[in-house]
Amino acid sequence: MHKYKQGTLLAWEEVQKHSRYVKEQAMRQFIRLFPQVKDRTCSTLTWGDETEYLLIRLNHEEQRAYLTCNNGKVISDVKRYQAENSSRNTDTIGCCWTPEFTAHIVESTPLKPFGGTSFGLEFVQRNLKFRREQINSVLVGDDVTEDICISLSYFPSAVSENIPKRNGFCPSIHIPVFRDESTDSNIAVSLMDGERVPEARPWFIPATGPEQAAGVACLQLTFQCSDFSEARLLHDQLAPLCPIMIALSAATPICKGYLMDWDCRYNILSGCFDYRTAAERGIEPLKDSPFIIPKSPWSTVNGYVSRENVTFNDVQYPYDDDIYKEFLTAEGIDTCFARHMARLFVGDPLFVMEQNLHQTESSSNHLQNIVGTRWPSVKLKMPEEDDEKAGWRVEFRPMGIQLTDFENTAYLIFMVLLTRAVLKLKLDFVMPLSKVDSNMDKASARDASRQQTFAFRAEPSADAEERNLCEMPMDTIINGGNTAGGIEFPGLIPLIRRYLATQEEHENGFRPMIESYLNVISDRAAGRIKTTAQWIRDYVLEHPEYKQDSIVSGKICYDLVKLCSDIQQETVEPEHLDHLVQ
Repeated sequence: MHKYKQGTLLAWEEVQKHSRYVKEQAMRQFIRLFPQVKDRTCSTLTWGDETEYLLIRLNHEEQRAYLTCNNGKVISDVKRYQAENSSRNTDTIGCCWTPEFTAHIVESTPLKPFGGTSFGLEFVQRNLKFRREQINSVLVGDDVTEDICISLSYFPSAVSENIPKRNGFCPSIHIPVFRDESTDSNIAVSLMDGERVPEARPWFIPATGPEQAAGVACLQLTFQCSDFSEARLLHDQLAPLCPIMIALSAATPICKGYLMDWDCRYNILSGCFDYRTAAERGIEPLKDSPFIIPKSPWSTVNGYVSRENVTFNDVQYPYDDDIYKEFLTAEGIDTCFARHMARLFVGDPLFVMEQNLHQTESSSNHLQNIVGTRWPSVKLKMPEEDDEKAGWRVEFRPMGIQLTDFENTAYLIFMVLLTRAVLKLKLDFVMPLSKVDSNMDKASARDASRQQTFAFRAEPSADAEERNLCEMPMDTIINGGNTAGGIEFPGLIPLIRRYLATQEEHENGFRPMIESYLNVISDRAAGRIKTTAQWIRDYVLEHPEYKQDSIVSGKICYDLVKLCSDIQQETVEPEHLDHLVQ
């Protein structure tokens, strides 16, 4: 057992022993809770973001950049700063800070949710800038870097320890290296100080364990929907957009000091958080595991949740049949949503707190435990029982963090307005789930936003008689144009503008602001400006110390991080956005 201030974690052997009991308790908690919240409604659109920040210390004398692995102390300092400066706070939204999985990342969220009108959207960039000012205010001098890599709380510790114990091996992924003129094929050996890692492969960078994958920041949104039906609809419509937004927000071309042949973080997370056993992956005979599970728990959605979209669930994801039958007894649940919930119960809970093992049905702790350790690209979230203002929500999870507050705001507002267009114009992007997975395979590739094509609905209307799929470049998907099948695709941004034309409040001075954000997305899709990943990669390739060997040296890393910091502090012009009006 391991003791934390939140309680005592059961050893993995004890978790396995109680796994079925915990899942059955979670099932009963859901059956009790669902009828109470299924009809909950919310009349106004609200939403919020989760923006993550890397904590890095620059040593100017050594010309090196170091991770500051003390997010708990940093958050305590920020909260103290907030209390001491509350009277001088000019931001009307406010913000909250929480530690992330790894100890060098902090997560920020708005204290109050944003609204969906243009007046509400006006505050987003201002609030992000306010948050950055807060975190920078306590990161002064030489911060002490602690010798830890995961946050000192029960969740990251339990996940990091128990995933290898459940698997019988540490989950890993082989990341293709960017091959340059002098790249050494034997990367796996050099990264392990001469000790070959298991299944080391030439031309691949090995990454093992959740702590190596979770060290890159992300940008997420959560939308509060008007009711359960709208939440299911929005979940399904956002699922096909995940690969598109992964490629368009690409921001991670470096891993473990090497240039990758990928531009994104998502595949690394999927591999290193994969707690499936060898049997569940289908590479060993099924014995103790009753299911073959086709994908990592950190992956695309495992199924559409609206009844009208069930036929597009062509990737057969297993579900616990006994629990599914019990779910059908819940008041107001249909077979489609019962099956969705039963899919979440495949596998084991990853941890259990000793004091929470035995619960009554009036609790929801075991249910939150099960749901909270599944990480699909889009997550449908039930209302909290004790918060009457909370409604059904949808979390959009795939995007990478951007370099500036302006860019992050652009991605947030693009997604908010796109969800409004989906609902107002009755758009329909649903396609066979296998096509979504295929798009996801392409999305992390180097320069995917300019080099790849993606399967997409050519006629994105819910009233369209046919669901024609066409392979489209990113420019066509975002800005519109002719498809290979001869169909004129309207483009997501023109559809957003069509929606804006129906909203009078967007015409009273806010439209230029909105257009400046849409231009970022439009120009990235068209290749007129680089993605963050493309800009970082080019900076490394053009650095005078780069030796055409795919290695990002300490000096190159220092110069890159310093430049990023200067751009964020607005002491250097953001050259990658040089032709945009901010």
